[in-house]
Amino acid sequence: MALKNITGKVADLMNRVMIEVNGKRIDYNKDHVSSVGLLSFMLAFDYFDSTLNAVDKQRIISAGSLLRSSLENMADIFYILSNNASKIESRSKAYVESIKVFREAMISASTVEASELAGNRMMNNVNQWTTSNISRRIGDLNLLTSYDLLSYFTHPNPGSVEYLVNQSLKEQQLNVIEQAVCVNSVHLIALMMHHSGIKSISESEIEGIARELGTSVFENPVVS
Repeated sequence: MALKNITGKVADLMNRVMIEVNGKRIDYNKDHVSSVGLLSFMLAFDYFDSTLNAVDKQRIISAGSLLRSSLENMADIFYILSNNASKIESRSKAYVESIKVFREAMISASTVEASELAGNRMMNNVNQWTTSNISRRIGDLNLLTSYDLLSYFTHPNPGSVEYLVNQSLKEQQLNVIEQAVCVNSVHLIALMMHHSGIKSISESEIEGIARELGTSVFENPVVS
């Protein structure tokens, strides 16, 4: 598999979808489900681009941290759009409304003296749009072991040094990270196609690239 060639194809898809997303007028209060897809893609686009930049510069810790965030983003969207249809709207609404909570918290934080803010956890509950913890949401994707490994070597742990000084190990791991962020991206695009009305690419095109990555985007019930 010529990974760089496939990565280029995924990057082209991401850019085309972003152009379409930027052309949409998002009414967060009107269609929460579509809004979730659009918002998550904006996050995914930045994670994708930043991860590849880190990979190109062989910044293994930075690349791993970005991939971990990308997995969390994907886990959130799969959780919201799960096959429990009765909860899709309520979860989507809570996700979208968390933006307002964040803005209000940031405004409040800006009025607090720096000395008081340092010991204040006023931002702790800003992202509490669900009672489901991230381990459960990652577990639903069957990626918990991968997530735990990423969490270990991207935090200040002594074992992380091995990835910095062992060039062969670093290159192998960077290759895995690049492939993983591409897989995340094609799955998210497929979700966008079905839940946010993205039309700039075809199912056959996205599935063809997914197959090159050794996966399938339309075998998952959340997507199809």
